[in-house]
Amino acid sequence: ASETDFGPFELLEARRAIESEACALAAPRVSEDELAELEALVAEMQSDDIARSEDADHRFHVAIARATQNSAMAASVEMLWDARARSPQYRLLSEKAHQAGVTPRVAEHAVILDALRTRDPDTARTAMRKHLSNVLESILEATEVHELEQARARVAAHRKRYAG
Repeated sequence: ASETDFGPFELLEARRAIESEACALAAPRVSEDELAELEALVAEMQSDDIARSEDADHRFHVAIARATQNSAMAASVEMLWDARARSPQYRLLSEKAHQAGVTPRVAEHAVILDALRTRDPDTARTAMRKHLSNVLESILEATEVHELEQARARVAAHRKRYAG
């Protein structure tokens, strides 16, 4: 990764740390209007259009950061999402993940929303942390599947070439 291109796993690790704390900070501060916005975004994530679903996912996470009422926290989360969008490595990994069927996890976002409704920072932090840990795991699995398929293709090509 270059200075301006963070690796996808580093971005997810940073997001897990920062967005989990943002969610905890937002829990007692989030307004009813913000909760309604988050609910609409969860509904929008159910779209069959992956681009629309991912855009709603992005707006969901940024809305939580803004609900912290802490401009530094909101800017940090925005920066991580901007870095994700700019990263060629992340785009490649996203492509692999989409091919493996990975899409925004609507049910997990609903759990985060419910946790925010409790106004309990620990519940909200845990929900976000679990969600981003699951995203990280699914990306790792998608990468593993892709790498195994490539290795099988190389071995099959060798078998074909050298089979007598």
